[in-house]
Amino acid sequence: MDQVVRVIVGVALFGGTGAVVLIALPKIVVWCLEIIDVSHVSRSRKKTLLAPQGDTPGSVAQPPEPLQEN
Repeated sequence: MDQVVRVIVGVALFGGTGAVVLIALPKIVVWCLEIIDVSHVSRSRKKTLLAPQGDTPGSVAQPPEPLQEN
């Protein structure tokens, strides 16, 4: 009888643990993916801010010439 109780307790313990892991695992995976996404966004912002600024296009650098009336 003692063995039966041990088996039942063991199955309940490991079965409960497995159920908790199966329920919690997707949340853990989503949490990790959110952390990775935030780090990628911050890296891209940092690269954008620290990147050397390219030459501005001529149309932006110079104001348009006024139109001449005939």
